[in-house]
Amino acid sequence: MQAEGNVPPGSVKGIPIRGKEAVMDTAEVEIVRLEVDALVRALEQERWRHVAGLEAAPAVAPIFREHSGAAHKETLSALRERGEADLASRVAGLRAERAGAEDEDAWRAAEAEALIGAKSLTESAPR
Repeated sequence: MQAEGNVPPGSVKGIPIRGKEAVMDTAEVEIVRLEVDALVRALEQERWRHVAGLEAAPAVAPIFREHSGAAHKETLSALRERGEADLASRVAGLRAERAGAEDEDAWRAAEAEALIGAKSLTESAPR
């Protein structure tokens, strides 16, 4: 494994970089697979907690920052180069989700605020 300084910011640690291309071995592909699974679980849990009313404001964007390697362009490139099409497709999908994470957090927060406001109006209405 190469030194930390040779790993691009946000990429999965341990993926050695040669120029602009990452070279992954089987163990590193499995690390990426586990990280992708962990990211998907964390996103599902956060979205569920918000919809269930357990979280007033969603926090999808920070989850992507915590699992940045699972949706990093270098990770995607390395997987494609290695021929891991299915996993590369999952990473590409997560990259697309990450691009809209801030907007998702904003609209979910606005929707929750609107629902809370509507509930307050309903409760304060004379009967």
